[in-house]
Amino acid sequence: MASTIELNRISAIWPSISQGKFDETHYSSFLKHLKTSAEVLSGIDAPYATSDLDQTLHLLDRTRQMVQANNYNIQNNPNQLGQLIRHAVVTTLIQSPQTGGWRSPANTSIVNSLCLALSLRIGFEVSPTRVTRSRIGATQWPDTLSISDMINDAFPVPDHAQTIPQGGVQQGNMAQQIPAQALNPPLNPAAPQNPPPNNPLQISVKLQPVSQPIDLRLTLEYLCTYHSFDVLWTSNLKEHLQIQWQGKHQSRPLIMIYQHKIFLWNELRFPSHSLLPPPLVSEALDTLNLLLPYNSTHTSKFLASNKRTHLYALGWCGRSSLPLHNLSHYHYFRDQIAELSDIVNGAPTGIPQLKLDRGARNLMGFLNFWVALLVGVFTIFSIAFGSASLVLSKWQYDLGVVQYQLSLAQACLTPNATSLLPRFCADGMLGQ
Repeated sequence: MASTIELNRISAIWPSISQGKFDETHYSSFLKHLKTSAEVLSGIDAPYATSDLDQTLHLLDRTRQMVQANNYNIQNNPNQLGQLIRHAVVTTLIQSPQTGGWRSPANTSIVNSLCLALSLRIGFEVSPTRVTRSRIGATQWPDTLSISDMINDAFPVPDHAQTIPQGGVQQGNMAQQIPAQALNPPLNPAAPQNPPPNNPLQISVKLQPVSQPIDLRLTLEYLCTYHSFDVLWTSNLKEHLQIQWQGKHQSRPLIMIYQHKIFLWNELRFPSHSLLPPPLVSEALDTLNLLLPYNSTHTSKFLASNKRTHLYALGWCGRSSLPLHNLSHYHYFRDQIAELSDIVNGAPTGIPQLKLDRGARNLMGFLNFWVALLVGVFTIFSIAFGSASLVLSKWQYDLGVVQYQLSLAQACLTPNATSLLPRFCADGMLGQ
């Protein structure tokens, strides 16, 4: 039976979830992430208005109440929640504080707690202040910006939709010219659409994406086994698929993988509570299915060795595996997937290049290396044996000389040896 506290924490993010839909084994990693993120609240002087995780998550319910107070129907139009502006939310929170009051009523403290709660809700770090280059996974939420606009800044819609001047199609990559409606379908397809802009010189042109197959070997386990990658499991969706080629105390390339597959699945299962664009969530989930395929024994063993079996236990999460190996299927993460595909198409690196690749695609290189190595080994042994033969021959020669001198000395000891063997036993001749 799931813990009531843990279920309440998950329900703070997805209110529609029920006891029957809550499997604690699937949420263990995500719940740990929630607790770890709330550790910043533990300090006495921590610049936060909330003092613990549950108070912080309660701010999410407060934001929903703000929308409902304005007679918006969140269930039918979740985007209304995304229209909330930071300044308006903070003002409302100051006017009606938490039950029992804030730990720190300062405006900055309330903003910090609100950003922390929103970070836990949308899967990446939200910062109230300007983000430095060292924090590539953080996104600033300015005072006058809405939640939806802040999310769009973090994950801008890919430049696959173009407004084409009348008279022809602009030159460019045809695979990238996909209308925005394909990336952000309306929540209600039957609802009337906004009229086209009043500009007779511009029209929207829908172009079919070009099929670009992805190497079937592209999995996270293959990258680690044959291309010497290390994995950093991240809880920040904005860091997903980022590669660090070098760094301090880093001798191997590092790839960051978003580790909360259950979060993405719930965003699709409970769209009425999601703030993220559905195409972004679907695509992120598909990248996990691509790199960690459910039907792969290698992946199963790899995740077990990395203590991430919960990722494999979730299966495909209701997604189809058919389009996963087509690059045109990806938009938000297309560049990262294309880079990884190029890496897989290249030769293995490091020690793995000494063994035969799956599918024997590096057969010629494998044979050339090992044949050259064997020839080199045989050459070294031949030189060694030749040197040993020369040394042995020298020893044999020296031994023969000693044996000759010993035999001669014995012969010269016999009577009349000097007269019988004057050439060898004469005075001064012995020993020469």
